[in-house]
Order: sequence, then structure tokens, then C-alpha cells
Amino acid sequence: LAIAGVLIPSFLLPGRLLLLGQQVAPLALVAIGQTVVVLIGGLDLSVGSVLTFSLVLGAGIARGSNELLPLAIVVCLGAGALILLVNGLLVTRLRLPALISTLATAVMVDGAAWVYTNGAPNGSMPELLQFAANGRFGIVPAADIIVALVFAAVLILLTRTVFGRQLYAVGANPRTARLTGIRVERITVIAYVLCGTLAAAAGLLLGGYIAAGTLKA
Repeated sequence: LAIAGVLIPSFLLPGRLLLLGQQVAPLALVAIGQTVVVLIGGLDLSVGSVLTFSLVLGAGIARGSNELLPLAIVVCLGAGALILLVNGLLVTRLRLPALISTLATAVMVDGAAWVYTNGAPNGSMPELLQFAANGRFGIVPAADIIVALVFAAVLILLTRTVFGRQLYAVGANPRTARLTGIRVERITVIAYVLCGTLAAAAGLLLGGYIAAGTLKA
């Protein structure tokens, strides 16, 4: 941003920054979720695969219908949470390295996406989701508002709740956190589940972009 602002003075105009925020909204949701996992000293390499799976699954369920959108959202967010729940259990119960276990999960989720679509994505995203990705309230993109709300909610969760304090404690020193009575495994699993839910939400938003023609598949 700094370099672009120096080379292209108009780059930092409010309208362009809002547009940039709209374009990177799916990545921002993934980053927010990944941040929660990183704070506990973890890592998840499957978020990109979860995003893709959520995109194709949501399109296949909704098939362009606003009436089916709630079902698509529930199924996709649930799938993302379930996949990362498995990752959390692999890390906490089987004591597998996060780098290896989440990479293996990513490969399996990619395979599941190929099986679900038979190698050729079908279906489409409904107009409501397209508006969420590409619509505006005045000059402010709807996607920017969604990311801002998610960011604020996670920030409050991390800084104003007992869970947030416990999460930081686990990331700082798991052994000390366990000795103080914190259920380290439980906090770890919840962090992964939250990450998976946001990665799935990012997939739905990216699907809205593609359906609206903002981004090319």
C-alpha cells in the first residue's frame, strides 16, 4: 500500500481502498480464521482446500436459488467446521504435527471436491450472495461491511472474553496453561473449528464474486 501510494497517488483514495477491500474480502476472512490458530501456536494448511470445497458445495446446493441459500450456508459452514474439527483432533488427540496432518487433510478435501463435482463444477450462487460479494450500501461495498463485522466480533472474542485470554495463554505456554486449569485440548479444537468456519464462509463469498463476474474462476 505504501509503495503503491507513492508511485500512484490516486491509489490511496477512499474509493479505491474500499474497492481493494472488497476484492480481498475472502482472503481477509481466511486470514482472520488462520490468525486464531496461529495464536495458539498452530498452523492449518487446509484452509485453501476448505475454501474451494465450500465454493463448489454451496453452488451445488443453492443452484442459483435464494430460497436454498440458508441451507447452503448451514451445510458449507458446518462442513468447514467439521473438517477443521478433524484437524484439531488429529493435533490434540493423536499428537500429529499440524504441518503434516493439515496438509494431508487438504489433499483429501481437494479429492472430495473433485468427486463431488466430477471434475466439472456445476450449480450457481444466488443473487443474495452475489450482492454480498459485489453489492454496495452507498459507496461502501457489502463485502467490506461483512469483513469489518467479522473482524470486530473476533477482536472482541480475543480481547474481551475468557476464551480469548485462555487462547493467548495456550499459545504462550501450553504446559503452564494446563497447570492453571485451562483445558488446552478443548481451546485448540475450538480455534481450529473457528478457522474452518471462516474458511468456508470465504468460499461462499468467493463464489458470489465469481457468479457476479467480479472475479474469473
